[in-house]
Amino acid sequence: MPDPRDSYKPRPDERPDRRANPRIEQPTVEPPARRKLVSARINNVKAAADITKDGKKGVMVYVEMGVFDAAGSKVDVGVSFSDSRNRPIAAKNAGWSDSRGLLHASTKIDVPDDKFFPKAVEVFIPYAELAPTAGKHTIRYTVNATRDGRQLAMGPRNTIEFVVEDNDLK
Repeated sequence: MPDPRDSYKPRPDERPDRRANPRIEQPTVEPPARRKLVSARINNVKAAADITKDGKKGVMVYVEMGVFDAAGSKVDVGVSFSDSRNRPIAAKNAGWSDSRGLLHASTKIDVPDDKFFPKAVEVFIPYAELAPTAGKHTIRYTVNATRDGRQLAMGPRNTIEFVVEDNDLK
């Protein structure tokens, strides 16, 4: 004879599934969409001296790079400068400085695709900002790519030598 204390318990084959109660609708939760990690790669950096742009002579830095998973955004390609002893150069003009007041030239590029390889990004800086006096100068420079203040890539440190004439500083 069955035990009367067990009469209120349903049999194992009649027990409701506790994970899916038919009386309570379980909301379906979609996992959040995974964001792609924006990145960049600087492939090659070259600089040329005695380039004239907008009537001023200076140094042009050419950057070959790739930008990935940043479609529709802007990427800032910047160049920081230091002297031959690797000391950062202070900017004379606020238009050519970074947030710390150091010499920095940059240009923004629009990224149309998730895999974007611009031919060459050109960043120009006039001699009047770069060299304090006429004569021979050796300058070190570093290229970096940022988006929304976040660094995406940094290029190698390079050196360029050039001679500045008195009339180039105007």
